[in-house]
Formats: sequence, structure tokens, C-alpha cells
Amino acid sequence: MKLEALNRQRFRSDRVPSPLGKKFNTYEELARESGDSRNQIHRYIRLTHLVPPLLAMVDEGKMALRPAVELSYLTEEEQTRHLSCMEQFDCTPSHSQAISLKKLSQLGALTQEDLEQILSKPKANQQEQLHLPMAELKKFFPAMYSDTQMKQDILKGLELLKRQRERNRRER
Repeated sequence: MKLEALNRQRFRSDRVPSPLGKKFNTYEELARESGDSRNQIHRYIRLTHLVPPLLAMVDEGKMALRPAVELSYLTEEEQTRHLSCMEQFDCTPSHSQAISLKKLSQLGALTQEDLEQILSKPKANQQEQLHLPMAELKKFFPAMYSDTQMKQDILKGLELLKRQRERNRRER
């Protein structure tokens, strides 16, 4: 489908314009045929601005589509430097990291240090979190307690538990 999108990325000249003067839009035609949105078709076409190694990573599923689209706005030299940083840190950028890189690139201010700093930050979705069902927690609190109040009390209780354990260790 990506190849088909590339082959049709311009307006079709063999279609008769509508009475309103619009030509038939290839993105919309491809969207109807493929079941993808017009924006998704545009994203596929935008990927053609990636250097081949980055495009291969998208094709192999090693990098997500949305960050790759944002990286496609970087210059070829910036993309190549970005690729070496990805290999150095053994990571791929999140969507928000790729947006940050794109903004810096558009300002003409994307440096090697920026690349390293942005890629070395842990992604929000990779930080460990503990999830507890609210039904289990609510039985320990008054009905009028807000989520914030429950969180504060839980953290206070854990702090007290930690202090108690430390006292018990010292007494041994």
C-alpha cells in the first residue's frame, strides 16, 4: 500500500474536475481503498523523506510510525547523526522526543548534545508503575475521600511502615 501511495501522491490529471473546481485528491482515494485515514496515507508518504536505515527500522517494526514521521522532517545529516545516537543508547525515540528533535531542527539549533540529551532520557511509558484497583483501596477510606487524599494517606502510611521497619532493624 505504501508503494501505491507513493505512485499516486500527486493529484490525478485523468479525472474530470468537480463542478466546484476541485481535482480528485489521491490521498482521499487511497484512504477509501485501503481503509486508512487520509492523514495515515500522508504519514506513509512522509516516510519517504527518511534515510534508508531509518525507513528500514520502521518497515521491520523496530521504530513506531509516528516518531518516524516526525524524524522525517530532520535533514539527512541530522537523521544520520540521530541514527548513530539511537545505536549508542540502544533506543528509539518516543513520539514526544521526536517532536522535540523536529522543533530544534526547524529552528536550526539541533546539536549532537541535544540529540544525546533527548535520547538518553527515559521515556514516560517505560517507567515502572504500580496499579491498584480503586475498589480494593476505597474500603480503607471514608466515602468522601478524594483520590488525592487517598494517595496522600497511602504515602504517609508507607512512610510510617518504613520508619517502623528501620526501628525494628536497629533494635535487633
